[in-house]
Amino acid sequence: MPNHALMIMALLYAPHDFSKGQMIVNTAGWDTDCNAGNLGCLHGIMLGLDGLNQGPDWRGPLADRMLISSADGGNSINDAVKMAYYIANLGYALAGEALLELPKSGAQFHFSLPGSTQGFQIAEGTTQLTNVGVKGEHHNGVEMLSIDFDKLTMNSEVFCTTPTFMSHEVLKMRTYDLMATPLLYSGQRLSAQILLQSDTQGDVEVSLLIRCYGLNDKLVDHESEAATFSAGQTASMDWTVPDCGSQPIAELGVVIRSKGSAQTGRVLIDRISWSGTPKLFLTRPEEPGDFWHRAWVNGVDVFTAQKFKQSFHISQERGEGIIIHGTRQWTDYEVSGDISLHLGKYAGLTARTQGLRRFYAARITRSGNFELVRTFDEKTTVLATSKFPVELDKIFKLSLRVSGRHVHAQADDVNLAFTDQSPEAMLNGGIGLIVADGAASALFFNVSEAV
Repeated sequence: MPNHALMIMALLYAPHDFSKGQMIVNTAGWDTDCNAGNLGCLHGIMLGLDGLNQGPDWRGPLADRMLISSADGGNSINDAVKMAYYIANLGYALAGEALLELPKSGAQFHFSLPGSTQGFQIAEGTTQLTNVGVKGEHHNGVEMLSIDFDKLTMNSEVFCTTPTFMSHEVLKMRTYDLMATPLLYSGQRLSAQILLQSDTQGDVEVSLLIRCYGLNDKLVDHESEAATFSAGQTASMDWTVPDCGSQPIAELGVVIRSKGSAQTGRVLIDRISWSGTPKLFLTRPEEPGDFWHRAWVNGVDVFTAQKFKQSFHISQERGEGIIIHGTRQWTDYEVSGDISLHLGKYAGLTARTQGLRRFYAARITRSGNFELVRTFDEKTTVLATSKFPVELDKIFKLSLRVSGRHVHAQADDVNLAFTDQSPEAMLNGGIGLIVADGAASALFFNVSEAV
């Protein structure tokens, strides 16, 4: 019996019951993950949120969280709200209609769909777990994230976070590896719009929070300066993300603390967003751990974490391979690094990387050239080139700067530039290290504003 027959059977036996349909299709066997997902999609279209909200709580434990393994790693740590807007806009684009604008000035977390939490849950470190809760809340005509607390004392605190990178749970995944890059980076500017509900008893302190990986992949907390909120007060909070020492940021959220005794109330988050160019020095951290290495999408045969003195050592037996870091929210910046070609046709840096086959690259070739190239799907175009003596195993200082449609590459003292007015021009994306038919390495990468 094929999988689609099980889906049809479950839909026929439970046409108006999401929970019963899931019970049937999961207990029928075969590829239960695919079957359950496809049936759930059909029931969602047919029944809407009301159908999902009947029976057991399906939405609460998931909290809108989605993991989508992708070579375009900034899309991997995702949520149902972001994907709902993305899919809806695909439909509008196909129909030739105007796209939906993201609410609240394009904030990454805007909670604008009914009941949405965009991954936020009560997190480790919270005391009095039985007295707190998180949900999407309609407040004065606006959808917000609600964090409720009861009898919050000066000796207790509430941590509420959402993932910005993969968690320790990925170590338990079988069969499939999660390819992902972090969403948030050191040097970017965090902003939040927060309200303390008017019937809250007493004042509370709120801090913005990030959790990055550290020694042996334990999470390390960094908090902004606390802001004091009185009942009914709304305020904006801004914070520059601190240096995390080449470690990825795993979570983003808030910490709520009492200013008095046994307080009961509700903090409402209208939006959280971030912007700006990351300020990064990427190298192998001194403290033992693995997640710094997992923060790169691995598109090579071998990406070695510890064996070589170089922080990043990659090899590709045939064709081109790449490792990728960053997201499509990166626009204008400069990436630099000390690069070596150990064997092969060429090696180099990439910028505005949008997966395995879309990027600009500054590459040195074994044939003795320095090249600025654009790779767009199956086509690679040399935009500028210069003779350049290349020795295997020698360290070369490479940089690649992107600003608007201008691309500038440098290898030691040799400069190349190009203004890309083509339809294939890329205006955003992360960084990468490439190699073809051999091995290459980098001691470090530095990411900064394009000057």
